[in-house]
Amino acid sequence: MPLYTALFAGCISIEADVWLVNGTLYVGHEQSALTTSRTLASLYIDQLVDILRRQNPSSAFVTSPTRNGVFDADPSQTMYLFVDVKTDGESTWPAVVNALQPLRDAGYLTTYDGTGVKSGPVTVIGTGNTPLDQVQGETRRDYFFDAPASMLGTTFSNITSGVSPIASTDFADAIGAINGTEFSSAQLTILRSQVARAKDKGVMVRYWGLPAWPIATRNAVWSTLRREGVGLVNADNVVEAAGFGGINGYWG
Repeated sequence: MPLYTALFAGCISIEADVWLVNGTLYVGHEQSALTTSRTLASLYIDQLVDILRRQNPSSAFVTSPTRNGVFDADPSQTMYLFVDVKTDGESTWPAVVNALQPLRDAGYLTTYDGTGVKSGPVTVIGTGNTPLDQVQGETRRDYFFDAPASMLGTTFSNITSGVSPIASTDFADAIGAINGTEFSSAQLTILRSQVARAKDKGVMVRYWGLPAWPIATRNAVWSTLRREGVGLVNADNVVEAAGFGGINGYWG
C-alpha cells in the first residue's frame, strides 16, 4: 500500500526507512514497526518492477524499446526512491545496492557514468546513514547521495549534481520555528541562500519535518516554499502520502 498510496497522491518521490537484520532489509520508521512481511523488496522493489514492466510492454503496438516511468500522464518523469538507512551504513548500503538488482537488470535505474547522468524511470538516493564514500567513490553507479542542503557551502562544498541530485535538510534545524504565517527576514535570507547555493550546483533542495500545525502555519510555509522556488513532494514509507503531493517535505 505505501507505494500505491504515494502514486495515487501524485508523489514523484517516496522514502523507505530500511533496517538490515540478519541479511534482510526490513522497512519501518521504528524498529517496533518491523515485521517479516515488510521488506524493501516486497514493499518497493518488486512492486516498482511490476509497475514498470506494465508501463513498458512488448506488444504489436510498440515499435521500439521504451523506458517509461510510473506515470501514464508523464512517462518521462523519474520516481525518486529515497532509501533512509537506519542501521550501520557501512554494512547496510552494500545490501541496498544488491537489493536494486531487479531494477538494474530491467534497465530502470538512473545512472552516472563518471561524466554525466542518464535519467531512468527510478532514481535511487541514499539518505540517513548512507556513507558518502560508497557513493561518491564509485565512478559508475546507479544510485546517488542525499547531501545536507544546509552544508553545501561548507563541509559538502565539493558535492555535484552527479553525486547528489537532491540535497535535504531538517526544516526546523535549517530555518527555525515559524511564528504565525510569516517567515522572518532572517529566515527568508537563509532559505534563499540555501536554495540558490544548491541551484548553482544543479542540485534540488528538499526540506523535511515541516510544521503540520496549526493549519494556517502549515499552509503558509508551503506557499512560501513554492514561491521561493521550492516545489514538492515526498512520501514517507508508511502513509504520509495522504493529501496533495505528500506531507513529509518539499523539494525543488
